[in-house]
Amino acid sequence: MNLTEYIESVKQFPLPQNPLAQIRLLAKEIAGGVTYRLWPFVLELRFQDIDDNGAMTQRLVPNNESIQTYLQQRWDGYATFPDFMLLERMGYLKEQSSDRFSIQYVMLQSAFELLEETEPTKIFISYKRSDSSAFALLVMTMLKNAGLNPFLDLALVPGEDWSAGLKDRIEDADYFVLLLGSQTLTSQVVREEINWALDAKKIMIPIWHSGFVYESGKWDDITVKVDTMLSMTHTIRVLEENPLAYHNAVLELLNRLGYTP
Repeated sequence: MNLTEYIESVKQFPLPQNPLAQIRLLAKEIAGGVTYRLWPFVLELRFQDIDDNGAMTQRLVPNNESIQTYLQQRWDGYATFPDFMLLERMGYLKEQSSDRFSIQYVMLQSAFELLEETEPTKIFISYKRSDSSAFALLVMTMLKNAGLNPFLDLALVPGEDWSAGLKDRIEDADYFVLLLGSQTLTSQVVREEINWALDAKKIMIPIWHSGFVYESGKWDDITVKVDTMLSMTHTIRVLEENPLAYHNAVLELLNRLGYTP
């Protein structure tokens, strides 16, 4: 894997907002670059004045050109990535030598162990609130308990552009779970979400409940590709209106995702 391919592969995952998670991610991706021989095992860093939103501050900046390119493209510049001294304090780097102008760090085993961690499967849950709110919360809870990473629209950040936010999360997801009640397909938002998921070639898992059965040609504003998906995709069905039936439907979903509770 070359540098461009590596940067593109890691950019598929959004940067975390939590500062500790950012430190872990930087350590993991720097270790990944070492395994692909994109930069050396020993990191040479120099102190450099950086413009941090109009305020000048000193940061440790790698001498290696490949790491510089990674930091610019992945972290949008030197002022945004975690300080390498924090990686040392968290036990991912060890100082080998230093002078007043620079520091040499060695990557520790703990950084490479981060590469063995797998990202939890991301599932976007599409639903109409008036039809499926309680069911959606059940699905989200059971998926979280299984160690997965489900998303409901209630997780949007206040003030976020809801349309762009939903589209981004669908494109970032591994699976698209569609909860279909009697009136779900009347929702323009749900129809848009389905189209975004199909455009992004996501794995679709529809779940019919509340007596819903899809009939081709019945619904207005349904595109041909959505009609084809709803007609042809294997569906999980809630056959009875009771808590056990809904619980069993989510267990079937977990099985489809490769998890056995």
